[in-house]
Amino acid sequence: LDREGGITKFGLQLAALPLHPRLGALALHGGADGIAAAARLASGNRPNAAQIESQLRRLLPGTLPRRPAQDLHRAYLLAFPDRVGRRRKATEVLLSGGASAVLANDAGVEKSEFLVALDIEERPEQGLPLVRQASPLEPDWLLELFPDLVTARETVEWNRTAERGEAVS
Repeated sequence: LDREGGITKFGLQLAALPLHPRLGALALHGGADGIAAAARLASGNRPNAAQIESQLRRLLPGTLPRRPAQDLHRAYLLAFPDRVGRRRKATEVLLSGGASAVLANDAGVEKSEFLVALDIEERPEQGLPLVRQASPLEPDWLLELFPDLVTARETVEWNRTAERGEAVS
């Protein structure tokens, strides 16, 4: 929506797609790879997403050229801006909303410190949710794409294990 509450051109494009708005944004921003990724996610990552992908390709003929892999990762960020995470430990991620999650070994972000969680499975019986699929993220993209949403905080916290105060940014 625009500042007056009217629907934008991008909003009209999203509304015309038979997808959740997140996946529609991925298809619109990600080119041919974004369309394929949106179809795969819409089908629950099952291998037979050909019908969805074919329909999207007919609806979005202007987005078909392939783009660099980095463009697809940026499209994931644009589609899932509220699912930014930062790796705390090898398998633990702190999500931007403040919650923690466990990162699956095959989530697709082996060495990335920052990521976008694409597929999160809630697991009440096991405590933390599981990030089954993620995309790497460059921190500079956050500043570039969402400058109004990024805040810097500095605090001092007590580390019980090390028995000392630590400055955290």
